[in-house]
Amino acid sequence: MDNELVGGVFRNVVNVHTLSPEQDRRIGDRTLSDVYCNSCGNLLGVKFIEVANDDEAVRAGYFLLRRKKLKKWNGQEIVD
Repeated sequence: MDNELVGGVFRNVVNVHTLSPEQDRRIGDRTLSDVYCNSCGNLLGVKFIEVANDDEAVRAGYFLLRRKKLKKWNGQEIVD
């Protein structure tokens, strides 16, 4: 993963979508799907679809979102 994916790991997110499973990609022992904003369509990060060895930080179904792409947290504007 590149430096632009510096951000946070989330278990639940709202107002986002992924593309079809055919668009998923495999990196090492993980299958990832790009995550897009429902409102503006910007790429926000990735969703872990399959993870060979779940650990506390990353599990299947979790999201890794780019901090610079996030505008709100719990309804509050994020100021960088």
